Amino acid sequence: AKIMPLFGPSFNGAKLKVCLKLCITRLQMLQKKKENQGVLSRKEIATLLGKNKEELARIRVEQIIRDDYVVEVLEILELYCTLLTSRFGLIEAVKECDPGLMESVQTIMWCAPRLQAEVNELKQIAHAFGVRYGKEFIRQAMSNLDDTEDAQPGSGKVSARVMHKLTDYTPKASLVDNYLVAIAQTYGVEYIPPIRPPEADLLGGSANPTASAPTLFDFPSAPLGTASGAGATQHLPIPTNFPGSDYPDRKSTRLNS
Repeated sequence: AKIMPLFGPSFNGAKLKVCLKLCITRLQMLQKKKENQGVLSRKEIATLLGKNKEELARIRVEQIIRDDYVVEVLEILELYCTLLTSRFGLIEAVKECDPGLMESVQTIMWCAPRLQAEVNELKQIAHAFGVRYGKEFIRQAMSNLDDTEDAQPGSGKVSARVMHKLTDYTPKASLVDNYLVAIAQTYGVEYIPPIRPPEADLLGGSANPTASAPTLFDFPSAPLGTASGAGATQHLPIPTNFPGSDYPDRKSTRLNS
């Protein structure tokens, strides 16, 4: 019969620090790669506009916008990893997550299953934090909940900007227009965007919804347009494939730590 281990995996601080540094390098390389791909894609879109293939150009621009969102997320994650590396002593010294690191840690854990195909180090980092802080901490990070009993959706510390950038899969038509205008101007192609009614007229509400609270790294939106509606990303599906069965239950061990 298979013998189950008496204790779960132990926290390895040295391995986590190495993973953080490797992740920073990987994030920088991926940003550069996507930026170079974006330049080539913009040239191709300018060619489509020159041939009056606007509908095809709009489809291609939507993908560029999504890629720009991902690049912005990669930049934020790079800063989070840099912050965690510089304050690594707090991670090793204290078994509870320091409040000043909470946003960085939980955002990385939330992003891990969504970006692990391109940045595998995120999965390893998230696993290490799960071992360090326990099952309940994983649940809070993946659900974006705080540690209170009556926690409300969106009450956690995961960056609202990051969540919005990774879940807004359909760019607004006005944002697509802005991208097309900028591309046409850059490459000397004539393009006149269609006239669109204000969003307030279409939706029956205000065109300027209340902005969400600023986060630790409050970056500007994607270039040439602002994507609103960050508050609408609070109710999100929780990934079911995130590892967690072998993590310690921090509540049950807190008194003995």
